Amino acid sequence: MAFPRAVLVDMRDGRMLKNPMSVGISKVRDEFLRLDFHAQNFVPAVITAATLGMVIVCFIVLWPYGLVAVVEDLIRGIMADARDELRDLKAVEAMPFVVAIGLYFVIWLPFAVACLPFVAIGGIGRLIAVPREKDTE
Repeated sequence: MAFPRAVLVDMRDGRMLKNPMSVGISKVRDEFLRLDFHAQNFVPAVITAATLGMVIVCFIVLWPYGLVAVVEDLIRGIMADARDELRDLKAVEAMPFVVAIGLYFVIWLPFAVACLPFVAIGGIGRLIAVPREKDTE
């Protein structure tokens, strides 16, 4: 299987690096369609088909989540900027920013709810992975 490699930038000297793990979904689909299910290759083809099928399902399920997380972070940043603008304003001058923060919150809430299961999984993983203070003594 020959897959194209995505380009990464080396932070030390700015050189372009190749990422051997980056594969587009169209390439995975092409590999899936090229499988040979003849008698002598049937078992390896079934195993490969199952693996590539799981990769395609993961792409389909997690790609939209990546967009949701980006939008959630963007809206949260806009709300933080509006909140920072409120610091030295009087009540009358601050009213447009308060209304804007309320509207941003209404837009942000569905994206935050969509991200909540992954945030919970990450928090549980962090609790498990990080040693407690009494364990390090």
